[in-house]
Amino acid sequence: MTALGAAAMLAFCVATTAVPSDSWAVRNDQATWPVAQSGWRYNLTVMREQAKTSSAKAAQYAGYLTKLDVDDAYVVAYAAALAAKFGGTPPTEPPVTPPSNGGTGETPPTEPTDPPDNGGNTGARKHVYQGFRYNKMPNFAGCGLSSLKIFYEGELFGGKSKSQPNISQLKNVIVPQILKKKWDYVVIDIEVWDEITEMDKLILAMKTIRDGVRAGGGTSKLGYYMMLPEKNWLAPVQNSATKTSKWRANNDKLKRLADEVDIIFPSLYTLYDNQGDWIKYAKANIAEARRYGKPVMPFIWPQIHNWNKEDGQKYMSASFWKTQLEVTFDLSDAVIIWGSMTTVKGSRGWDTWRSGMPWWEVTKSFNRSNAKAEFSGCNA
Repeated sequence: MTALGAAAMLAFCVATTAVPSDSWAVRNDQATWPVAQSGWRYNLTVMREQAKTSSAKAAQYAGYLTKLDVDDAYVVAYAAALAAKFGGTPPTEPPVTPPSNGGTGETPPTEPTDPPDNGGNTGARKHVYQGFRYNKMPNFAGCGLSSLKIFYEGELFGGKSKSQPNISQLKNVIVPQILKKKWDYVVIDIEVWDEITEMDKLILAMKTIRDGVRAGGGTSKLGYYMMLPEKNWLAPVQNSATKTSKWRANNDKLKRLADEVDIIFPSLYTLYDNQGDWIKYAKANIAEARRYGKPVMPFIWPQIHNWNKEDGQKYMSASFWKTQLEVTFDLSDAVIIWGSMTTVKGSRGWDTWRSGMPWWEVTKSFNRSNAKAEFSGCNA
């Protein structure tokens, strides 16, 4: 179907379901469902725009309206509320011309936070970033990997005390590097401070870096590794209402920190070699990250976290790793792969790169089909 046909199908949705444009406000408690750049309501506004030029999305959009028992005016009203809150142009109505068919057999979004999100898998390619730390690393040119910068504590504190931000180091060493290299994304990794009780330190460090970069004309996007949202395995895996309530309350407190960053970089590292539990954990943590209304780019790692004394540091199965790539890619704006740690239990240091590692073969295959960076002539 042509773009004109897609527009016709979208128009059909309007013709057959339209009600007054304030239907969203009338039919929903705005205090219960706040205007946010996440969740299935937001996803429908994204899908509506895609439906103007894609017949597949037009059919999908029509099907979701029916399955969720909402109408096009509902989506238009929600999009207008988004534009008013976050900026942008309110949606326009498409021309009304009935299509020849419509509907979709796909599973609809679920309430409230389990659809493809605003970084969800719409079929578009996304960046897969590498933050590798291996001995004897090969050249990754043509392997579908993009690059970003991670600043670790050694660089950020310059060998000085970690009790407070090293303002001089941040202003005179870190900021000039960012301005010179012009990285698109910069990850600040400070794990020595508690994100709740020492939030003011994190805010001061981020403001120092951000203000220096912006004053120098830099446009790099900045964020903290792992600090947002509060990393939590037990609340989603145990499906505990008490734990979840406390977790979300802490994440509400962290909004003050979230206001200072450009990107949310959650950590989805695997604590236990259990695929089902990891999926619950990943989906819930990404959903919490989405609450801040900023792009979400999670870190994943093909090894079990060294926190686990039994399975820690071993590489997960190829099938488990493929699932992690797929889930993270589908629900996020980009994927960041970190690694490594030696597989010698109880030891520290980097692993040595080995050609043909199962996780890497899976990653190459995934990147070939999904990554935004070029995949051609990969020899790693």
